Amino acid sequence: MSQWQDNNLYQWVDTEGPQWQPYSDVTDQLNQIWSDAEYVYAVTTSGLAVTEIESESLYAYAGFSGGYTTVWANNTQLFLGTENAGVRTINKSNITGSIVSPTDISSNINNYLDDNYLTSNNITYIHGYDDRFVCCTASGIDVVKLNPFGYVNSTTEDIAYKCFMTSGQSFYYTTTSGSDYIINRVDRYKSDWTAADVMYKTGTSWLPEYAEVKDIFVTTNTSSVSGYNTIFAATTSGVCIYDEGSTTTIIYTTNSMLAGSSDDITSVWADSDASLNNGKLYAASVGYGAAFSIIDMTTQSLFDHYTLYFAGRAGETLNADDVEDLNIVLGS
Repeated sequence: MSQWQDNNLYQWVDTEGPQWQPYSDVTDQLNQIWSDAEYVYAVTTSGLAVTEIESESLYAYAGFSGGYTTVWANNTQLFLGTENAGVRTINKSNITGSIVSPTDISSNINNYLDDNYLTSNNITYIHGYDDRFVCCTASGIDVVKLNPFGYVNSTTEDIAYKCFMTSGQSFYYTTTSGSDYIINRVDRYKSDWTAADVMYKTGTSWLPEYAEVKDIFVTTNTSSVSGYNTIFAATTSGVCIYDEGSTTTIIYTTNSMLAGSSDDITSVWADSDASLNNGKLYAASVGYGAAFSIIDMTTQSLFDHYTLYFAGRAGETLNADDVEDLNIVLGS
């Protein structure tokens, strides 16, 4: 676990391996993290661990058979994906604990949706915004309206990896077709759909040929053309940034801006107003020469970076060279 704090931001870096453990089982594997200003919510192969940011200590935990696969939260609720039980949820107000004696909150987690509504009980990824979320499953993609519970819309898809719900009307998800990776965009979420409105395929659009798309992040209405978004994609060929309005692309690699020596980018994050020439971009790589890079898009310069040996502005090095996930929130 590594924490990056600068300009009132908290940055948590997630690496593969036995950590964030609510139990003593050393075979635990971390699947994903989500955080807010107070806690980091880590889902593992044995359950949920809630870590208090200020003390960096375990605060609460909840075991679950088979563990949790993915996690996302809005201001009031935490949503947890499972391999065979659909989506489960807990109200944040019911997450109580103590860093002296962490609390078991298993009884406060309830079933939310299963395959009576969803395309599958096997949930691989969840991402949302405010009162709605999109999730990838073993059989498709589902869009869920929260309170009041209004609809679940979906499409069938054999292989969907990551998804992203914007603050506007659109959402995105990644799929594959043979050896090609595709970023799909759907412009409305009020009815089922059979095909995405826009498909960006590696080698035929702004995504490099033969690249794998490992993560996506989208900022709403940040294009140089009013009404369009900016896409940030983590690929095995660097970070690809695309202005959907102007159709302009920037690709950052270790030969141009990124720190370290690995262009295998596993995770990407951006400020909510980030674009081709504004805000900050955050990218993590994996393998020999892995690094966590912060790019100032306004000045087109490397603002800060961290590796196993370089401590950056926060004076803290990475714990491992296998960074798999980033989560950034405003600090208190």
